[in-house]
Amino acid sequence: MSAVDEGGVNEDMKPQVRRRPEEVFEVRQREQLKKSAGSLKKAILKIVSKAGGTQDNALAGLTKDVARPFSRLRSSVADSARASAAFLPQASASPAPTNHMCDLTSQVAEGSVADLERFADLLARLERTGGWPELGNELRQEVINFSIKHAAELESHARTLGKAPPAEEVLGSMDSVVCNPIQKPGSASGKPLQSGGIILPLLPPPPPPASGVGSGGLI
Repeated sequence: MSAVDEGGVNEDMKPQVRRRPEEVFEVRQREQLKKSAGSLKKAILKIVSKAGGTQDNALAGLTKDVARPFSRLRSSVADSARASAAFLPQASASPAPTNHMCDLTSQVAEGSVADLERFADLLARLERTGGWPELGNELRQEVINFSIKHAAELESHARTLGKAPPAEEVLGSMDSVVCNPIQKPGSASGKPLQSGGIILPLLPPPPPPASGVGSGGLI
C-alpha cells in the first residue's frame, strides 16, 4: 500500500503485524529470564570464589526458606538440560564448555562448589540464549522469581564466607582450649562455688596433730 503525504510524495505504508498475547508474553519472559539468570549467576560465582575449590558444602548457613527452593531449582534446571539436545556434544556447534557443563550426568555433592559451578554454567547459557525448548514457561518463571527474591541473600551469604576465619586459625583456637582448660569460678580465686543458686562454703584446712608428731612417726 502507498499513501501521499502533504508534499505529494508517495510513502510506502507497511502493514502493522499484531503479535498474539502469548507471543508477547514469551518475548518479555525471555528477556526477563536473561537478566535474572545473569544476576543469579553473579551471586553464585561470588559464593564459589569465597568458598574455594575444596568446599564440600558452600551453602551451609543458608536458611531453609532459601536453601530448599534453591536446591529444587538447580535440580530442575539440570534435568531440563539433560533432556535437551542442545547439550549433546555432537549437536553443539560452540566450543566445548569448561568446568562441569559437559558432564551433566555425573553426581556432585549437594551444595558443593562443583554443584554451584555447574549451575552457574547453565545460567550463563540462559543469559545468552534465553533458554532451550525443554525449559518450560513454568520453570523459566521459577528462575526469574527466585533470582528476584533471593539473589541478594546469596550475595550476602558470599560475604559471610569471605569473613570466615581460616581453618588453621580455628584449629589453633581449639588447641588453646584443650591445652588451657577453662577453670570453674571459685576454683582458683578462693571464692565459694555456687550450685543451683546455693553458695557452698569452703571447708577449712585440717587441724595439725595434737601431739605435734607427724603421721610418719606413728607405728
